[in-house]
Amino acid sequence: MVFIYFKGMLMKTSGKSPLILTFVICLSAASFISVRAHGDYLSGIFAYSIEDYSTAFAELTPLAEQGNAGAQYIIGGMYNLGQGVPQDHEKGIVWLRLAAKQGLAEAQSQLGMNYNQGWGVLQDYKEAAAWFQLAAEQGDTEAQRSLGLIYFHGRSVLQDYEEATKWFRLAAEQGDADAQSLLGLNYLNGQGVLQNYEEATKWFRLAAEQGDADAQNNLAYMYTFGMGILQDWVYAHMWYNMASANGFDEAAPKRDAAAERMSVSQIEQAQEMARNCLNSNYEDC
Repeated sequence: MVFIYFKGMLMKTSGKSPLILTFVICLSAASFISVRAHGDYLSGIFAYSIEDYSTAFAELTPLAEQGNAGAQYIIGGMYNLGQGVPQDHEKGIVWLRLAAKQGLAEAQSQLGMNYNQGWGVLQDYKEAAAWFQLAAEQGDTEAQRSLGLIYFHGRSVLQDYEEATKWFRLAAEQGDADAQSLLGLNYLNGQGVLQNYEEATKWFRLAAEQGDADAQNNLAYMYTFGMGILQDWVYAHMWYNMASANGFDEAAPKRDAAAERMSVSQIEQAQEMARNCLNSNYEDC
């Protein structure tokens, strides 16, 4: 059994930047017909990774037609995003469903997202939840987070903050920044868990140090009011500044409000800390 690890830009969800997804395609003797087919698959994967979409599509389409789940998933994603082909969510759905029915968690998760958003199908939260569940049970972090949101908002299921928190935690513990931020909010607001500001701060920090602007804003909020951490205007300013730089528009006026309570030297310190944090890729925050 051969495991091929590929990390590339593939799927886009609910208005945020394209997610960097890591997926594992398991190739057993039954999953490819020949050494040539195996080589074509790897060639297609490589072409996709360098954004040579026309070559990727040419290499992977025959394999997808032969039933290779990994190829089906990528072709479905290319149609979803219009990569090398005209964007066509309906064709994307066809290929994603074929891969999902073979048990590929990433395809199940993306198929769930298509139903959740109404991309190429009628919006259907019940169907979305079913596909998210299948992928989440295989450990797919995007599906775990998405299933948590289904329970949090009560879409096609009874609203259940505890169940939402369970799925957020599973994804958060695997390092998913969005899930870490959502788990922090549940601890902040006492939804599905006992209210705990220290836990909220911990999860906000983990997400903030991955560049999540929402979490950076929330971490700054915790520093502003000394919730779960010592009150500190310098750190509040720093994290509001970071959140603003990363596109959280509401953070800028909060940063400026914090500055009104700070000395010139404190503002300079906060700005230097923000620069160091960004320049070190969040290693020195």
